[in-house]
Amino acid sequence: MLAAALMVAGTALQVWGQQNAARARAAEAERQGELDELQAQETLERAKFNEAALLRQEAMLQGEQLTGYAKAGIDVGSGSPILVMAQSIMQSRREIYLQQREAQFRAMMIREGAASNLRLAGEERQAANISSMGTILLAGYNYGAKSGAFDKNNGQTIPISETNISSPSGDAYDQHMSSQYEDPYDQYMRFGGG
Repeated sequence: MLAAALMVAGTALQVWGQQNAARARAAEAERQGELDELQAQETLERAKFNEAALLRQEAMLQGEQLTGYAKAGIDVGSGSPILVMAQSIMQSRREIYLQQREAQFRAMMIREGAASNLRLAGEERQAANISSMGTILLAGYNYGAKSGAFDKNNGQTIPISETNISSPSGDAYDQHMSSQYEDPYDQYMRFGGG
């Protein structure tokens, strides 16, 4: 009876350990998922700040261009000055677009990592439950085997000897084997040896 109690306690301790380890791994995966989500949000926020800075630079560049043209007495209402300013604006907007696109892609990849970590957390919990059930079933089987519950002879062991181990033999078996595998000496003689 003491052995059974120790086996139950040992099994319970194993299950508890498996569940705690899985909970810790799942919690870490969830924390990593949350951190990844924060990183994705920060990436998008930084892209907005960069956009605002580029728009300020664009406005300053346009102001400097206008001032330069005005000092030189150049008409900025048509021709080359307008084209130069338009090209500056287009270049600035292209830079903004590329930065936003890169930030969105980076955020998407980070969020994929976060989702993967959250899936991992669920799988860790599921694996722990399955492992715990396996431990419980194995402990039950071991207890039953030790107690003789699975023996056909009610706990009596059957000695293994040559008399209770069957192997293929008999005329039919011997004929089958001889038809399949010819004696190497007979083969040698049949093919003109010696």
